Amino acid sequence: MKQSDESFIISGKAFIICSPALSGRYGVGPRGIQLPDPLPIFPPSNPFPPTSDDFWQSERDRLWKELSSAFRATWTWPNTGEPRMKDNFVSSPILKNSILGQRVPVTPPPATFKCTRLDVILEESSNTNNDLRAIHMAAYDNFCVLVFRVLKVEHQFIGNDGIPGRNLYTVARDGNWGVENLNP
Repeated sequence: MKQSDESFIISGKAFIICSPALSGRYGVGPRGIQLPDPLPIFPPSNPFPPTSDDFWQSERDRLWKELSSAFRATWTWPNTGEPRMKDNFVSSPILKNSILGQRVPVTPPPATFKCTRLDVILEESSNTNNDLRAIHMAAYDNFCVLVFRVLKVEHQFIGNDGIPGRNLYTVARDGNWGVENLNP
């Protein structure tokens, strides 16, 4: 931090909590993080004993519901960082190789920002529009939570006396933190 003449280097493991439809792609959920005991049952109708994966899916669900409907809608928008399409279409056609090896013009799908609010639709409801439900569930499937398990923090600083200091904080398996003074 510039004003206090100190810096932090944080090391650990990152885990992605994604939709069950994508879970095979991203591996298992966070491990080695202390969870509440007893674990909440997710989904509420689940007849089996809850697992840590159930807990993390319930956290993903809870965080999704806490987002504003305007922010949830951003998960329905076109990919970020790509060129913006004019009038919902690219102004010039894209050329792509066809099966025959010829280059043919391709019109891309429309870039839509029509959805500016997206209310939570997680439970079955007879009065919910099927198109709106499909949009919501696609956005919900794209919503992932990143959990960062901190294992080590290195703190470098300049003391009040002008002497530099450096501390290394590490976490033990039991969850307790230890500190070691290092040469700067």
